This record gives sequence, C-alpha cells and structure tokens, in this order.
Amino acid sequence: MRIRQLGNGGAFHFKQINTSFLISLDNYDDGDVDNGTKLLFDCGRNVVDKLDELAEKEEFNYSNLKYVYISHMDDDHIGSLKSLIYYMFFSIGKKIIILSNPKVAESLKVYLKDLDGFFENFNKIDEMLFNFIEVPLNASIQIDNGVMISALEAKHSVPCAGLKLSSEDGTIYLPGDSMEVFINIEARNKPFVVFQDYSLWDNPGSQVHCCKAKFIF
Repeated sequence: MRIRQLGNGGAFHFKQINTSFLISLDNYDDGDVDNGTKLLFDCGRNVVDKLDELAEKEEFNYSNLKYVYISHMDDDHIGSLKSLIYYMFFSIGKKIIILSNPKVAESLKVYLKDLDGFFENFNKIDEMLFNFIEVPLNASIQIDNGVMISALEAKHSVPCAGLKLSSEDGTIYLPGDSMEVFINIEARNKPFVVFQDYSLWDNPGSQVHCCKAKFIF
C-alpha cells in the first residue's frame, strides 16, 4: 500500500485542501504510483479540485478510483462527495463504492438519497449511482488485493470512526479528526503507521481539528 495526503486544511482553512488521503491498495515493483486500485479517505468540499489537479498532471487517473471511505458527516469531509459520484458515473462510467461505518452509515445514506436514480429523456432511471458497503466496527472485511479494512471508533464532537487497512505490507491507521487517536486499544498498542491531521493552534475551544494539546496516543 502507498498513501498520499491530499491536504491538511480544516473546515475553515479555505486556502488549503481539506484533510484527505489517497491510498493505493496494490504492491509496487516498478515505482509507478498510479496504476493501482485507489481508496480515497474522506472527500471534503475541495478534495475533488485536488484530484482534478493531480489528473491534469497525470499523477492520478479517475478510472483507478474504486472506494471512498467517509469517517464522519462534517462538510470538510463530505462536501464534494456528490460531485465525485456524479463525475464517476456519468463521465468515467463507473459506480464508485462508498464505505462507511455503522455510526455514520444511516446519516450518510440520507445525505446521498437524491442520488438513488436519475432522469434521462425525461424518464426516471431507478438506478443507484453508487454502491454502498457498511464497514463494521472492529471487525475486518476484505477488499482488493487482500487488503483488510475495519472501522475503528474515534472520539469526535460528532459520530466518527477512523479506518484501519492491513495488508502484507503492514497496517495503516487513519483517525479522521479524532481528539483522541482511537478508542480501540489495538491501534494504541501496535501501530505500523498513523496519519493524523492536527492543528498547532493550542486553543481547543476555538479551533476545529485536533490540536496538539489534545493529541493523545
């Protein structure tokens, strides 16, 4: 697996890309970072802009994007998700697979309900524009290339669960805006690598993401 951070901006960091990660699920022998199946962790309001920028530079190909995991329902984590779903279906000809955890799945399905069909020649086509898989908390499911994923509960002001990805390469933990890096004890004890977005602004009552005063691991 390989991971690329697309941005580290919080909800009010308008000049920075919202915190998101593009993960390649394949093993690499030739150094080519674009041919593998991709999983996108969170899709904030300007993340699709960043993907477009990478695509124009031939550093990303939309046809390789298969999964999007959503950690929670804040706009800086779902703001361009609908645009991405529309683009993948109508321009790329591909249904993207939305992954989420039980804490978030119900609200996310309501948010995406207007995508459960589309109009063509003034007729309603009752076809979902995406597929949805609920990722269990602390129990793994297998996706491409033998990668095992599970949702790990994280502490946040809204329902939130991070993501664990494991393969023969090792394990990646992605907290997703957690004030404490995972409640799950396994992630505390045996991390391979943890990616966490946090602010250096030490004012927990005024900033949006985890600040270093609250960063617990």
